[in-house]
Amino acid sequence: MASIFSNRSNDGGLSGGGIWMHGVCFTSESTGTDPSMDSSPPNVATKFVDFNQFPRAVSRLLWFTYRCDFEPIAGPMHLTSDAGWGCTLRSAQMLLAQCLTTHLVGYDWKLSDQVPPAGIVRTIRELLRWFADTPNDWSPYSIHNLVRIGGILLGKTGTDWYGPTTAALVLQQIVAMHEPGNVVMYVAVDAAIFKDKLRLLCTTELSRGSGEPHVISRKEWKPLIVLVPVRIGIDHVNPVYIHRLKQLFKFPQCMGIMGGKPRSSLYFFAAQDNYLYYLDPHTLQPTIPISNDQLFFDTTTYFYHGTPRKIPATELDPSMTIGFFFSSESDFEAFQHDYEQFPKENSLFSILDQSFDGTKGSSEDVLALSDDEFDAL
Repeated sequence: MASIFSNRSNDGGLSGGGIWMHGVCFTSESTGTDPSMDSSPPNVATKFVDFNQFPRAVSRLLWFTYRCDFEPIAGPMHLTSDAGWGCTLRSAQMLLAQCLTTHLVGYDWKLSDQVPPAGIVRTIRELLRWFADTPNDWSPYSIHNLVRIGGILLGKTGTDWYGPTTAALVLQQIVAMHEPGNVVMYVAVDAAIFKDKLRLLCTTELSRGSGEPHVISRKEWKPLIVLVPVRIGIDHVNPVYIHRLKQLFKFPQCMGIMGGKPRSSLYFFAAQDNYLYYLDPHTLQPTIPISNDQLFFDTTTYFYHGTPRKIPATELDPSMTIGFFFSSESDFEAFQHDYEQFPKENSLFSILDQSFDGTKGSSEDVLALSDDEFDAL
């Protein structure tokens, strides 16, 4: 099996038009592009690379799956595996990992046919330790800590299921506690992104020096992850939203979607024609033992090296959480400018200048969510 740190990849089984992922179009003369994807705002997805590089880019995404034989999760059930109940949390880990790798090491290395530089390899290994299946403090995004925070924040216990909204709220709480690489996270729970709230989040911080804690301001924005839970249908995805959903993958700031098909959570990272490509957490693998100061451990099972898999967009569960990463205020403003070039009808979410009391601020076209959505296994 190939390693993420090699330059091999599996390119079997690919067909169809151009594939859009992270603002990059994987295309060739023989594949062309999806005509329905060509009507994009200016300045979006101007980077085109060879179609055959797509499997390599996929093989360099972090893949989190069910694990067994880890240290027991605190609680009366003493769970040593998340098989059968943890897939939404694993999809949440994948979405967060895509944001953090983009922040820490960028994206272009995933497209290179060269072995990644030693500095990137070391950073990825350090990041993987944050997600290790252990209850230790140095692994803030472990399944153990996700379940612990879910219990404190939402009253979840044991093998309770999580939806895309509740999983996003758990991530928000843990990122606020950890602040990896000074990153902050905002969850737009009513399908509306309020810029005044973003500005406050990104430009203020709590002083941790001597004396009483106090809030200090900063000029430059902190790096920002925005998660947008939406529901684009009742029992099934409303077809009017599918084109707009696919278009999101043309934005370099789009990190993918935590969603799935009914009763099965998946992480979506690319769009092609009327399909979305995904990583599936429903593979049970043994836990990889990792210690606090250990950087050399088996990374093979943290990366997917099979043929990239896709699903028709019409088969998606209508509840999902869309993820974005913004490196700076100007990066967010560039995204907003391009996103607002789209027609307002069938909008997935809104970007508003200011929040105000008494109004949810949700998009007229998207239902605000309760979290009874999405009984993921």
